[in-house]
Amino acid sequence: MKSYTYRWSCLMTVLCLALPATSFAQSPAISPITSKVKNVPGQFFSINDHGTPSGFTRGSIDPNVFKHYQGINRHPTLNSAFFLSKSGDSGSPPAVLGVYISGEHGTRQMNHNLWAKSATNTHGTHPSGSAYTYWEDTKNSTCDHFGGLQAAGKVLAVAAEACSGGTHGNSARVYLYYVHNTYWPIAIDITADGQSGQDSLGIGYSTAGAAGIIEDSDNLYTVMVFANGNKKVAFRQFELSGYTMTATGGWRTYTTPTNQSNGWETGTGAHQALNLIRQDDDTLFVAGTQRGVLQSDYMFLYRVSGLGYNSSGHLYGAPTLSYQGKRHIYCTNWENTGSRMCDLAAAAGFYVANGASGNTHGELILLASAHDDDKGPSSNLAPITEFRNKNVRTIDSGYGDCGTSSWATLYDDDHMDGDRNITITEYNSDREDFKYLHNSTIDFGDKASAISYCIRPGCTMTAYNNSGYGSSTITITGSGSGTFGYDNDLKRSSGGYYRTNWSSKGDKISSIKITCP
Repeated sequence: MKSYTYRWSCLMTVLCLALPATSFAQSPAISPITSKVKNVPGQFFSINDHGTPSGFTRGSIDPNVFKHYQGINRHPTLNSAFFLSKSGDSGSPPAVLGVYISGEHGTRQMNHNLWAKSATNTHGTHPSGSAYTYWEDTKNSTCDHFGGLQAAGKVLAVAAEACSGGTHGNSARVYLYYVHNTYWPIAIDITADGQSGQDSLGIGYSTAGAAGIIEDSDNLYTVMVFANGNKKVAFRQFELSGYTMTATGGWRTYTTPTNQSNGWETGTGAHQALNLIRQDDDTLFVAGTQRGVLQSDYMFLYRVSGLGYNSSGHLYGAPTLSYQGKRHIYCTNWENTGSRMCDLAAAAGFYVANGASGNTHGELILLASAHDDDKGPSSNLAPITEFRNKNVRTIDSGYGDCGTSSWATLYDDDHMDGDRNITITEYNSDREDFKYLHNSTIDFGDKASAISYCIRPGCTMTAYNNSGYGSSTITITGSGSGTFGYDNDLKRSSGGYYRTNWSSKGDKISSIKITCP
């Protein structure tokens, strides 16, 4: 018997009003492979090492210092929905969570929501707009621990540990949900190893810290688990038919090296998330996150080789993961409040935002949450921090247009390297306090040394010397399919994507806005 626990405190009528009227409209068909990235290593190593936070109001299940958030990913077809997981105990059960953020409807990148317009306190206010936990599935506490997760195509995969019903040494499982074009995940029956109608899949180990999933072709998916005390990475393919997934073969396993210089730390420093990413030439990569022994946050990249597909599209071979490198990620760019906007010892995950030129031009983005909601800027507010590319067009010139929301990112350092950044979007331009950057959560007035942007046709971004939108200094009007650009050094104007001469503009921007018809 499958069990579902839903949070009704917002009332169903309120939820129905809050969700967009087009929520359940048919999305474009996935044909045949979704979310490819033109240059995975290039994008991975150009992701900003500082992110911009959003947030949501937690649900009835309260994460705490011991039973905290474990995984996060964005819905593959409904961008206003996010999935999280957490471990649990009798007072705070383990759960898979659905989070709805109204301002994200239809967007590729996130519209950040924590700086309320004209608020007295702009240091991490509650979200401007609907942002809350709307769905919670505890599985009747069948497992003690839900770990890293990933959603791709039509399916969400969630790792779980210490699950009842498993024999000693075989209590780790993977749960699969059908999520295509629906906010309400539907449990998938799994057929494998001579058994049918299983609500989850045994891994063959006692632990499964993280799960990844990738769409191989229409209705064929490869599931990946990080198992056996972080010593095994196992791959297995399944075919989806309705709400049932059937294994096309057995597990194909890679044993991780004991050499920690290759990224495979164990214990408390092990990967909390491992996600699959497909390059446009069909090369598979694995991206992981961890918080190391020195309490620093890192993301890692591995290349997968040794796997292939036969004439039926079924997976074969023996996997090998080769270490490509790591990046230091910073989670503490709120002011000196002691709060963390994320924690890679807790929830993190990668997703690919598709470019307008087609599914082979995606943008690789890292999402992360705090350890628990009490580590955010205020009680009951759980952060979601987005780490985006400095400018995806510098890596993939065919990325496409700006989508449905213009954006601009200001960087504290020239060449968009290191230190803080702050992103304004078309959505939050009129809702949040970019009229006074000195008052923003990270005190960004007169700090910008570089800028990147994409302004869609008909919209205009204006940056001002003075607070309160006084004395314009930079103006960009979107044209064509959208105007991408950047300037690496606003003090000396080292030139940018369009060679705009903005000399002597560095450390002079005190307010910024984006206006659209």
